[in-house]
Amino acid sequence: MKDLPQSQKDAAICNAVFDLAGHLNLSVVAEGVELEEQLTWLDEHGCHYVQGYLTGKPMPANVALAALKENLYTALLPAVPPASPPPEPRTVKP
Repeated sequence: MKDLPQSQKDAAICNAVFDLAGHLNLSVVAEGVELEEQLTWLDEHGCHYVQGYLTGKPMPANVALAALKENLYTALLPAVPPASPPPEPRTVKP
């Protein structure tokens, strides 16, 4: 993630993963997202979930659970519209 979106090679690898996941009707989780620019690129390319310093710093489990129960964590997420759902699997006819 650290070289996206500037690295064309990294973008090609990510796009291949998104394409494969779409064909298999799987969701994608991008790890290591640290910048808004990366989050925007991932959202525009159909990534479903992200994790990294941008969305939350490492914390003890009890702190994370308390934040989730009080809905504190989700209020801190950047305001980016959700990505589209994965496409329906295609049927190949012989």
